[in-house]
Amino acid sequence: MMSERIAQQRQYFVTEKKHHAFRQQRRDSYALAQEFARQELSLLQRACARVHAIIDREIPVVFEDERIALMRTVPETPSLFTRDEYKILRAKYWIHESGDFNNFCPNYTRVITAGFDAMEEEIAAKKVEAAQDTEKTDFLNAMLDMIRCLRDLCDRYRQKAEEVGNAVVAQTLARVPAKPARTLLEAMQFVRILNYGLWSANNYQCSLGRIDQTLFPFYQKDIADGVLDQTSALELVEEFFLCFNRDSDLYDGIQQGDNGQSLVLGGKNEDGSDSYNELSALMLQASLDLKLIDPKINLRVDGKTPMERYIKATELTREGLGFPQYMNDDINIPALLDWGYDPCDAYNYADAACWEPIIPNCGTEIVNADGLNFPASVLYAVQHDLKNCEDYDAFERVVLNRVRQDTDSICDRLQNLFVFPAPMASFMMDGGIEHVRDAAKGLKYQNVGIHGVGISTAADSLAAIKKFVFETKEISPDALISALDNNFAGTPEIKNRLRYDAPKMGNDDDGVDEIATRLLDAFADALANRKTSSGGVFRAGTGTAMYYIWFGRDIPATPDGRMAGDPLPANDSPSLFAKTRGPISVVKSFTKQHLRRAANGGPLTIELHDSVFHAPDSVEKVAQLVRLFINRGGHQLQINSVNREDMLRAQKHPEEYKNMIVRVWGWSGYFVELDREYQDQIIQRSEFAL
Repeated sequence: MMSERIAQQRQYFVTEKKHHAFRQQRRDSYALAQEFARQELSLLQRACARVHAIIDREIPVVFEDERIALMRTVPETPSLFTRDEYKILRAKYWIHESGDFNNFCPNYTRVITAGFDAMEEEIAAKKVEAAQDTEKTDFLNAMLDMIRCLRDLCDRYRQKAEEVGNAVVAQTLARVPAKPARTLLEAMQFVRILNYGLWSANNYQCSLGRIDQTLFPFYQKDIADGVLDQTSALELVEEFFLCFNRDSDLYDGIQQGDNGQSLVLGGKNEDGSDSYNELSALMLQASLDLKLIDPKINLRVDGKTPMERYIKATELTREGLGFPQYMNDDINIPALLDWGYDPCDAYNYADAACWEPIIPNCGTEIVNADGLNFPASVLYAVQHDLKNCEDYDAFERVVLNRVRQDTDSICDRLQNLFVFPAPMASFMMDGGIEHVRDAAKGLKYQNVGIHGVGISTAADSLAAIKKFVFETKEISPDALISALDNNFAGTPEIKNRLRYDAPKMGNDDDGVDEIATRLLDAFADALANRKTSSGGVFRAGTGTAMYYIWFGRDIPATPDGRMAGDPLPANDSPSLFAKTRGPISVVKSFTKQHLRRAANGGPLTIELHDSVFHAPDSVEKVAQLVRLFINRGGHQLQINSVNREDMLRAQKHPEEYKNMIVRVWGWSGYFVELDREYQDQIIQRSEFAL
């Protein structure tokens, strides 16, 4: 249970959001870019000037009772380019999302154990080596500028802390970031400074990574020295978590809450031992106490994970937060090794904004580059080839070939990548200083992840065609094509047969589940033969990100009985209207595929009605379901506790449900802050009992 002190901070920053009163007025986000263009600044100069435009303008705010400081008062992140400049760049290059470096995890450990003084000395030494290389010298100066910019901000915060009489913050900032952190509090403040700097540079969705491993040595020392005990350490962890909720409304994503503030707890070490520690447990407890959407918790588990840990994690699920998300080391680590990662890095994997495995410290990958539209591949084959196929096997071969062709098309367009300079992120990444290398140009790993969207819709569609077109012959190819073209208008009997009488993934039906396996294999096969423009590999996944809404809007009716425009299932999950036998059958269906080949991310998502948790043994039963999934070889799992009736009421009376949290796709958000179409899709998901 949280202390009164933490409860008051939660009330101030989260419930009442009183700190928003310190926010400055928004400015035109393109005005700065127009000045950059007028001055003809280089890309690197623009990147540094934008950081200064934000941080130099910040007005330090220190609260009397806080121990971990820094909050945004500048609400906008200015654009680096004018609208016209963006058009030119996008016509010339493949620019991912905003174009800024994102979805990564810096080397927090290295920076907070070195301190800025030592890093400046390292850069100075490199400048001597690179004295004759203007480009390297300019980049070293840019990284140095970013460090000094953060130092100046922290010094202003230290002065403000002294003014308001907050001796704790003043003393901490007198030490860090200049010197190495010595205590858990200093380490947490240092992490906050670095994370703050990254967001200010628009190096967004910067994961906290394996923060329990980063901070554990400081925790151990404080416990041994008597600086902290379990109670005071938990309170400090809770304040650390709260600081990530101060500015989260300023972090732009597809929807509010999609901000990438995720962390990973535990994980298998390279020697097979378990890295889950006392601090990991405290962080799980802190999230349970606070009941906030940030930071988002991911739990690395494997076949040896003790049941007690699943039970504790399920207590968090019961609260309706939509996490922890489970990541199976027995699948993900071998997958990373298959893709060519060094063992030390594969065993050290963390989580990107949603669920994609990333490598802390040295991974500069585009893990969410695009999505393969499985249902669209099926529909193309239906329209062009169904009438010419003598049997189902022939038709499926056509579909699988189409999947490969569509995958090739995606790879072809994901070339000539251009990422804007990232001097702020670069000094925090391995290789940035040592090799004088911009992280935006790629460091040790430069792989690309592709989502596989709508796998159950595609598999269900093929199963329906197999049954009704080729086996019973109840529906002719012409009749099916006509029904789909007309969105089942005038043919409700065809829609109902396809929707309710055909096999569906989620029922432990080998026939349709094996179709899904072949679809995923075709996707993985196509990517296995391709290289990125930087020489990296393409990684197949089962995630959807926002594509389950975007693709769904544009896809006509599908042979599984889905209507045109309806959303697809989120991630690796059953169709929204599939009648399944229950969560155990769903787990069995979605663990038969060769998920080691499609481990770029994309969890099986199961919605449990919140009444499930009314029974005394409910937590243990749900924990057993999680363990079943892991032991059967599932790669990722998220279980949500939801109530359809409450969500419907929230749509009508949002003011009464401001704190209702739901899992959207790879992140959790406040239900009433989501766009209506995302709300509706969540309401449509199946609710299971146990």
